[in-house]
Amino acid sequence: MNSGNTSALRREIPLRLRKIIKRGFGPSMKTFVFGLFFTYLVEAFLNGDFGGDPNRISQHAIGIRVVWYGLLFGILFHTVIYEFLYWWTYYYDMDEYNVVIRKGVITKKEVNLPFSRITDVYVDQDALDFMLFLYDVHISTPTQESGEFAHIDGLSKADAQKLKKIILERVNHSEPATASNEE
Repeated sequence: MNSGNTSALRREIPLRLRKIIKRGFGPSMKTFVFGLFFTYLVEAFLNGDFGGDPNRISQHAIGIRVVWYGLLFGILFHTVIYEFLYWWTYYYDMDEYNVVIRKGVITKKEVNLPFSRITDVYVDQDALDFMLFLYDVHISTPTQESGEFAHIDGLSKADAQKLKKIILERVNHSEPATASNEE
């Protein structure tokens, strides 16, 4: 199995770059909204009023704006870089017995899902997926880790259906688990 960030399966069924937008959207929006609210509060405090003349801005408030908007830009830039690296290093493949999924930029988490233990494979979308035309493939096994971690997200509809079909074909052709395989 390839130890790099791409595998034969990932090249055949690639993640979409829109996944970067999906993963970065929530944190970026929270940072932006918090930043606007924080800036308003600081300016109101420095001006000595809340809801007063919006054209009266102190020199302190202008300095705060420059620093805060610089920080916001830095945080957003960092988010984009981190999410690109997350997308770049996202790994999934299959060997004879398992689906392997590895995620993470700094700390990697890997899960091996034996075909003999897979109970369900399904495709879904959340609201942001719907807006970005992305789909997720979830793989269920009788472990808690599969519920938290065993999914491949950021696929096109056709690729999600293709991946689901490939996994289900392997599940249907896998041998029943023996005592030596389960340990």
